[in-house]
Amino acid sequence: MIRPVRVARTVLLGISLSLLPAVLAAQARATGPWARVPAFPTGCYSGADDFGAGLASGIEATEADRSSHAERKAALNARLDAVEPMEKARRMQAYMMKNPTEAAAAMRAVQATGADASAIHQQDGGDYYKSQEFRKLGPGFTEALATAIAPTEAAIAAHVKEKATWDAGGFSYSFAAAADEARLLALVAQQNADYERLCGVWLLGNGTVPAWMRNYRTYLAGDLIPRLEAADRAGMMQVRIILGPEMGEYSSREALDAVHDYLQKASAMNALRREGRYGPPNGFAKRQ
Repeated sequence: MIRPVRVARTVLLGISLSLLPAVLAAQARATGPWARVPAFPTGCYSGADDFGAGLASGIEATEADRSSHAERKAALNARLDAVEPMEKARRMQAYMMKNPTEAAAAMRAVQATGADASAIHQQDGGDYYKSQEFRKLGPGFTEALATAIAPTEAAIAAHVKEKATWDAGGFSYSFAAAADEARLLALVAQQNADYERLCGVWLLGNGTVPAWMRNYRTYLAGDLIPRLEAADRAGMMQVRIILGPEMGEYSSREALDAVHDYLQKASAMNALRREGRYGPPNGFAKRQ
C-alpha cells in the first residue's frame, strides 16, 4: 500500500530555541536522507539497471534510521516521565517568569505550527492532494499501455492461431514457413516498440512520472518538511524547558519520513517498467 507522508506527531510541545530560519534548517537536515535517492533510470527495462536495488537500499537505510530515532525519542520520553509533575510545573513556571517574551512567542508558535501541520492532511491540503495525484499515475500508465499494445497483441494472437502448428501435447508451437515465423518476430518487435515509445512518454526523462516525482520532491523539501519540522520544534519546546541539559541533542524525524515516503513512491513507479523485452507467446519453438 502507498501511504501518504506521515504528518508530525502530536504537538507535544514548543519551538526550538534555535534562531535559524526554518527553510535553511530543513535543507541542512534533508541533505542526508535525500542522498539515498538514486538518479532516475534512463532505460525502459528494470532488469538492465540497478535503480530498483538503489531504491531498496535507500528504503532499508531510512527505515533503520527511523527505528533508531524512535528509540531515542522513547528514551527522551522516559526521562521526561521520570520528572515528577510538581517539578515539571515548577520548571515551566520558572522559565516563563524568567523569559516572558520568549515564552509567549513560543506558545504562539505552538498554535500556529500545530494548526498548519494539521491542515496538511485536509482535503484541500497539499499532502492529500498530491497523494490523490499519485494514485492516478500507475493506473494511468497501465491503461495507456494496454491501449497502445492492444492492436499488436491482437495481431500476434491471430497470427499464431492461423499459422502456427502445435505439438501433440499442445505445449509448444512452431511455424512451417520461415516467413510466418519472421512475421511473428516482427510483430513482437512492434510490441516492444509500442511499449518503449510509451515508456519514453511516461517513465523516462521529462515524462509524466519523473516530472511528477521531481515536483513532489521539491514540494517535500521546500514546503512540507520545513512546515512539519517547525511544528516538531514547537512541540519539543516544553520538553527542552523541563529537561534542560538532560535533553541532549534532538533532531526531527520529518525529513526521514518524507524521504522514506518518496522512495516508496519511486519504487511503486519503478514497478511500472518491464523487467525485460516482450517475447513471443508461451510455447514458441524456433524453426530448426
